[in-house]
Amino acid sequence: MKKKALWKDIFKEMWKSKARFLSIFAIITLGVAFFAGIKATGPDMIDTADHYYQDKNLMDLKVVSTYGLEQEDLELLETVKGATVRGTYSQDVILQDSRLVTKIMGYPKDAGQASNQYAVESGRMPEKSGEIALDANLTYTDEYQLGDTVTLTTDDQETPLSDTLAVETYQVVGFVHNPQYIENYARGSSTVGKGTLDGFAVVLDTDFDSDYFTEAYLTFSDTASLEAYSKEYEDKVEVHTKEIEELVKEQPQERLDTIQSEAQKEIDEGQAEIDEAKEKLADGQKQLDDAKQTIAAGWEDYQAGQEKLTTETTKAQAEIDANIQKLADGKAELATKRAELEAGQTELNQAKETFENKKAAAQAQLSAGANELDANQQKIDEGLQAIQAAEAELEDGKAAIASGLAELDTKAQEIQTGEAALANQKAELQAGQKELDAAKRTFETQKNQVQDFSATVRQLINTPIASVPAETQATLIAAAGDVDSSMGELLRGYFSGQLPASDVTAALDSVQNSLTAGEAELVAKQQEIDQGQQAIQAAETELAEGKAAVKAGQAELTTNQQKIQSGEPELAAKRAELEAAQTQLNEAKETFEAQKADGKAQLAAGEAEIAANQQQIDAGFQAIQAAETELADGEAQLTEGQAKLAQEKANGEAELAAAKQQLEAGQADYDTALAEFETKKKEADKEISEGEAELADAKKELAALTVPEYFVFDRSVNPGYAEFSDNAERISAIAQVFPVFFFLIAALVCLTTMTRMVDEQRLQIGTLKALGYSNWDISKKFLVYASLASIVGTVIGLVIGYEVFPAVIFNAYGSLYNLPSVRITYYLSYALISFAIAILCTVASAYVATRVELNSNAAELMRPKAPKIGKRIMLERIPFIWNRMGFIQKVTARNLFRYKQRMLMTVLGVAGCTALILTGFGLSDSIADMADLQYGKVMKYDALVAYNTDTTEEEDKEYQDFIGSQTDITGRLDVLQETYSVSEKGVNTQDVTIFVPEETTQLADYVLLNDRSSGENYSLSDDGAIITEKLAKLFDVKIGDSLTLTDTDNDQVNVTVNQIVENYTGHYVFVTKDYYEAAVDQQPDYNTQLLNYDKTKSWEDKLGSELTNQPKVAAVNFVRQISGAFGDTMASLAIVTLVLIVSAGLLAFVVLYNLTNINVSERIRELSTIKVLGFYDKEVTMYIYRENIILTLMGVVAGSFLGMLLHRFVLSTAEVDMMMFSPDIQPLSFLYSGLLTILFSGIVMIAMHIKLKDIDMIEALKSVD
Repeated sequence: MKKKALWKDIFKEMWKSKARFLSIFAIITLGVAFFAGIKATGPDMIDTADHYYQDKNLMDLKVVSTYGLEQEDLELLETVKGATVRGTYSQDVILQDSRLVTKIMGYPKDAGQASNQYAVESGRMPEKSGEIALDANLTYTDEYQLGDTVTLTTDDQETPLSDTLAVETYQVVGFVHNPQYIENYARGSSTVGKGTLDGFAVVLDTDFDSDYFTEAYLTFSDTASLEAYSKEYEDKVEVHTKEIEELVKEQPQERLDTIQSEAQKEIDEGQAEIDEAKEKLADGQKQLDDAKQTIAAGWEDYQAGQEKLTTETTKAQAEIDANIQKLADGKAELATKRAELEAGQTELNQAKETFENKKAAAQAQLSAGANELDANQQKIDEGLQAIQAAEAELEDGKAAIASGLAELDTKAQEIQTGEAALANQKAELQAGQKELDAAKRTFETQKNQVQDFSATVRQLINTPIASVPAETQATLIAAAGDVDSSMGELLRGYFSGQLPASDVTAALDSVQNSLTAGEAELVAKQQEIDQGQQAIQAAETELAEGKAAVKAGQAELTTNQQKIQSGEPELAAKRAELEAAQTQLNEAKETFEAQKADGKAQLAAGEAEIAANQQQIDAGFQAIQAAETELADGEAQLTEGQAKLAQEKANGEAELAAAKQQLEAGQADYDTALAEFETKKKEADKEISEGEAELADAKKELAALTVPEYFVFDRSVNPGYAEFSDNAERISAIAQVFPVFFFLIAALVCLTTMTRMVDEQRLQIGTLKALGYSNWDISKKFLVYASLASIVGTVIGLVIGYEVFPAVIFNAYGSLYNLPSVRITYYLSYALISFAIAILCTVASAYVATRVELNSNAAELMRPKAPKIGKRIMLERIPFIWNRMGFIQKVTARNLFRYKQRMLMTVLGVAGCTALILTGFGLSDSIADMADLQYGKVMKYDALVAYNTDTTEEEDKEYQDFIGSQTDITGRLDVLQETYSVSEKGVNTQDVTIFVPEETTQLADYVLLNDRSSGENYSLSDDGAIITEKLAKLFDVKIGDSLTLTDTDNDQVNVTVNQIVENYTGHYVFVTKDYYEAAVDQQPDYNTQLLNYDKTKSWEDKLGSELTNQPKVAAVNFVRQISGAFGDTMASLAIVTLVLIVSAGLLAFVVLYNLTNINVSERIRELSTIKVLGFYDKEVTMYIYRENIILTLMGVVAGSFLGMLLHRFVLSTAEVDMMMFSPDIQPLSFLYSGLLTILFSGIVMIAMHIKLKDIDMIEALKSVD
């Protein structure tokens, strides 16, 4: 049987309850999309990168040597089974015009299937010499265009570019990506310029002029099919790494022997050439020395004559100089006296000016004093007038208060009289009310008797008289007397057949009319008494108002009286104060007149003193003029003596000049020969010196040559390679917890929804059962309903999840990586899990709920469930609170605690959504804070300089002199940093950096050692180590425990843990140099230096360029760059947290709508009832939403605590071993989470308000019985 009606009812139910169907569909879609999408994102990211690496044939290993690689090295590497080897060239340079530090990389013209294939962004790859393809990141595309010319240069003066590159000027033909650099900007460190690369560039291998390769790239056939980042791939590469390291183990010594032999041969040939040149120079020097001795003897004779002339001239000049000195002394003395007189005149002029100023000031002061005295006198006069006016005003106030008090006493007596009259009237009304109440009781008793009697008689009248027992007749006749005096006779006549029934009926109607009239009379009396009571109440109100007015008037008058009484002493005090001021003013006038007379006397004395001083100065000037006349005569005599001395000196010098001319001619011949020799000798010495220096350098270099090192690197050294894997792992780690909790909330709401639906369909289930449908047929309705919502929601959710979430999250990393678009994969495992959970939380719940109902019979199902027995709630047992609550508040409280299951489900749903939103915000806080915490709070230094360990003392001194000359560097600290490992069963082996500062007292300026929770700062001591928090957490190490470190030689070192400090990236063990020496039995060899400064990035770049030119510097790392790169990575992860927040917000909206809709549906009859009782639409909505608001707030509070727990759990899951997120959630995140939940609740309230307005009250109130 097809049972079309049943299927029609199923689909009709879906249409009727489309809101419920769509809410189940929406919540399943959200849950599945989030679960599958977040779960698929990590694998999709890895899959996308793996396909890109395979497409571009990214190298598996890179081999480099400190002396480069020769062809023999490549041939040796090719002996490895399954290995493809490509040797290539590279050179760090600076682009001349833009100053971009660039790694020039060689590439074969016929690349074929060569490793590290380039992806062309625009243009093409180089095809001939002189063509170059630049890095396609914005740094280069903003600076250059296709067709531009670039010139290469370097800051390294010792190694010109011509040593390695045959061409130094190129034309740009393309912009490309390199699979070795998947990060957009990070390109690694450099040996030139500022110490970091801006990008790379590609030229043909033939443009390099080098005898050796700089690196060799290897790919292996057995790794081609393995997925990048997988354990199988990492294990296979590790095996090949060890194989290569073992293969090249003997190469370093052979390479060193060859280099030393060739270098020694070149040194011996150069030394022979230098010895021959030195012998030729010695012969030329001997001939020049003989000529020099002959000329020197002639010069000695010339010098003796010169000395004699000088002696005689000097003696005569001394006499003249003595006379000149006497004249000069006289002039100086006169000048001094003149200066003294002029200074005296200036001083006197200043004294005159000062005197005039003082005189004017004194006159002004006298005038001001007189004015001030007049002003004070006027103030005192005005004050006396004000006091007199105030005293008159006080007298008027006293009279007004006395009059007011008398009037108030009269009104108080009138009020007392009125109260007595009202009391008498009130007593009369109360007595009348008692009489009326007694009459009402009597009337009610009589009325009941008459009605009972009348009903019995009327019933018997319709019964044949013969069938009425005699006893009944007698009882009625006896009772009739209580009703009416004539009623007994009428009944006796009726029962005897003498009177008709109409007479009895008329008599009963008459009695009834009498009762009605009596009742009306009682009502009229009651109204009369009520009116009297109302009049009394009005009179009492009027009297109360009068009493209050009297009291207020009395209080006001009393206050005014007190003010007047307090004002009288104040006026008296002010009058006394003014009289005292008048006395003081009179005394001041007398003093002023005395000072005025004294000042005039002083002014007259000053004028007389100035006139006497002027006469003394005029006399001094006359004496100086006479002395100056005598000095002029002495100067004329000295001029005559100087002329005579000059003539005699000229004659002597002429004789010496002739002798000198002869000597200079001989000297010129010698100088010409000497100059020619010195020129040639200088050139020869320079060549010899350069040759010797070159030989010395060559010998030093030969002596300093060490065994070259061969390094084998895997892909993890490529910028961004490992970080991309870490980011994918973080997403996968978040997917282990967040989506599961997300899905649990969705399942909880779906379970509630389906259970409620079955409960609502109880009547229909009973009807179908009564009609003969089987339990299975009845269950179909709910199972099909739930299945359709789950299946459709799951399918659409999977499509949205797989297509949207990986793309959105992957694109969030687009600013960091230059990978192709994400590859979308539909994972069957996540789809099956999603289907299973969706079916379980909808179909299974519908089946269980239906089976429970079907255990009852049809009759029971067709009756509504008995309402729950009302119980007193806890608040009712607290009268202090309960009695102060309004009616609506009490109803709300009863409804909340009456439906505990509904309350619990709502609180849990809201709490779960709030927890998800808070976790999203918390993750954002934890991620956003990391860069600032690690590189602003913990690591406080600005740059880290890595030392080159193979340097001479001169190179070390050169570096120290350079750093010492940098005045902008405010601090520097030498540090030993060595890598150790820590391993323990059940924990991944961790790389640990041991950190040994040279000066422990300065460490606080560079690294913060503090407890993250308490903020307490720690210092290093010689009895233990300080380790970082994540390291202690991984290995469960406490203060006082011992930690075992293993170095690269597998030697173990035990350290005692003194303290555990805050740190967010990497693992560190901080020790003093003494503790390090005791632990490892050797002194620390400091290999890094920390620098502090406060300068701009341009200054920092310049410093980096200068540092990289220092032989002692191996590398420079600037914290600004590290922090920026780390911050960019964390910012991308912050976008992921935004996806989590938005998804949680959508879930919160759907959950709140679903739970609210269920609440409304369950109480539709209750809401219809209160609408019928006259509640407005807003009141009906608030009737429901008072409960929802309380439950939402409870859910927000509970969700905040749950969110903190979930946040910590997600952090502990999402953290990689080398990183620790900040566990703190910002207060604003709690606020935002709560406000978002409340906002969604408000939106749902608006939607529900529209639904509540359209309730069909008549339909809802129809009986279900």
